[in-house]
Amino acid sequence: MDLSKFVKIGKNSNEYFDILANITNVLSNSKLFEKTALIVAPKYLKADSKYAALTNIHTIYANGVELTTDLANLSTVLGIVRDLDLNGFLRNGNDYPFNKVDEITTLINLVCNTYYLNNENRLSEIIACVDKLVKQDLSVVDVAGIDLASDAPKFVEMYEFFVEITNNKYWTLVNSSSKFDAKLLVQAKVMESALDIVNKFMETTIYDKTGFSPIILLLPLIEKKLPAYYEALDLDNLTKATVEHDATYIQNIIKTLNDLDIVDLAKSQDYYSSDVHDAIRSILDDIYSLEILKGHSNALFNLLADDLFNNKKLDGIGIPRNTLRFNETDFVADKAYIETIIDELYQLFARENIHSKSDLTDFINSLKNKAGLESFFAQQANVDTLENDTTFADEKYTIQVANPPYSTKWSADPKFFLPYFLIFVSNLLSFVYFE
Repeated sequence: MDLSKFVKIGKNSNEYFDILANITNVLSNSKLFEKTALIVAPKYLKADSKYAALTNIHTIYANGVELTTDLANLSTVLGIVRDLDLNGFLRNGNDYPFNKVDEITTLINLVCNTYYLNNENRLSEIIACVDKLVKQDLSVVDVAGIDLASDAPKFVEMYEFFVEITNNKYWTLVNSSSKFDAKLLVQAKVMESALDIVNKFMETTIYDKTGFSPIILLLPLIEKKLPAYYEALDLDNLTKATVEHDATYIQNIIKTLNDLDIVDLAKSQDYYSSDVHDAIRSILDDIYSLEILKGHSNALFNLLADDLFNNKKLDGIGIPRNTLRFNETDFVADKAYIETIIDELYQLFARENIHSKSDLTDFINSLKNKAGLESFFAQQANVDTLENDTTFADEKYTIQVANPPYSTKWSADPKFFLPYFLIFVSNLLSFVYFE
């Protein structure tokens, strides 16, 4: 009998799922099968098969009752999978059934409570078997001591938080042909739901026993859905040591974001407080400590720039292609300058009593008026002062505007950067230096 048709997803998959559901239901109710299955299994299932850890029921189950109980649950699982229509969204481009929450949470509970996954050493045996079938090194993930049955309710809550993310307007992964929209990553509600998922995960026995190392198990999915980011971060070579090293800093970032309460912050738009300043500095320190970014920052930030800024519209203003590029940028060398800019900016907010966006707008308008920028930009002039410096020869200004100083590297003398104010002039980011 060719069993491959029952495993591969095709146009007849739903029919095959129905057949399997009926077979497993019949077997689960058979007392004869319950009493004899484990006895005769060794005769037909090879102990040296590379799939032995997945198929040899006589070594997986302690008795026939465990087997038939799992078969009864499997029958229900197959019925749910049939209703979810895998062929529809995997092969025909139908939308993913994320919002079928009841069906999927039932699926989670049934699967996580199987003897197949919870009997002694089962997860270790499964990982060892699957490790031979994929290119990622799964052997580094030690799953001993994990209790999936107790984790199931937490997985259900995590999925409910995930559904909240899929309902965001920037969630674009609705079917197999859709692409990820990086704007999703900067939505306050999405960030809150993502934090809720991570916080709930940190309550599981998986996290208790393995930390964040199971991220390695997700690498095939990341490679399939986010290939550019997978390549930019060189995730083919991601190691358990890197994951374990970065775990502490990821936890710190999560705690900082939790304490900040992103959704409330987005509603109040109080981005100018000392608490936000402290949070930014703390997160910056943690990001700089991440091993996964070392050697990959330029590639990662170029992707983010393309997905979020370049060739996009911000506040109705078109940003040209390749406006923001990171080529041979030394983020480590720039750290002190970035921190100085952040500190000076928040000192400005405190000194000028800027507590809201309207306060900042008022300050910028007053600055423009005091500095004479309004009258300066009102003049009709289109000249190259490097070739012909006569247009403004007799006029003196108290400021110099550079937008931005492309010719000077960020690693220049610190005196170049101070004193300064970072302001928006005519919606374009400029640096203003006071003489």
